[in-house]
Amino acid sequence: MHYVGLSRLQNISGLHIFNLNEKKIAVSKKVEAEMSRLRSEASLKPCIPFLYETSSNKSNLKILFQNVRSLHLYIEDVASDYSLQAAHVNILVERDLCSRNINETYDMANFRLYRNDYDPQNTTQTTYGTAVYIRNDLSAPVTPLDGTTTTQK
Repeated sequence: MHYVGLSRLQNISGLHIFNLNEKKIAVSKKVEAEMSRLRSEASLKPCIPFLYETSSNKSNLKILFQNVRSLHLYIEDVASDYSLQAAHVNILVERDLCSRNINETYDMANFRLYRNDYDPQNTTQTTYGTAVYIRNDLSAPVTPLDGTTTTQK
C-alpha cells in the first residue's frame, strides 16, 4: 500500500504518512542484485558522440533539434543542458508556446531567440511553436523570412 501511494506522489509538500509499518517495506533480493549489476557493469554506449564531446573545429556547425514539453516551466533546466550550450543553433519544437509569454521567459544565455508562435488573434497556448536559439557569436538575419516574431539581445 505504501508503494502505491508513493508512486503517485508528485511533490513532497503534500506527503503525510500515517501508521507507517516499516516491516512491510522491503526490497527484493533480485532487485538489489540487478541494481548492483546495472551500476557496475551495464553502461550504455551512445551510437553517436555527445554534442559537447565533438571537436570544436571552426568549420563544424552544431545544430540541435529537440521536441520539448513545457519549455516555459523548465527553461532553466533546458538552458543548462551541456548539449544545448555546445550547439551553435538549437531548434526546440514546443506544443505549448504562448505568444502572451514575454520573451524573457525563454531566455538562454549566449543565444538570441527567434520564436514562431505568434498569432495576434489568439493569446492562449497554440498547438505548435518553435523556439530557435542562435549563438551570439554567429551572424543571423535580423528579421526571419517567414514572419515569425523575433527578439534581439
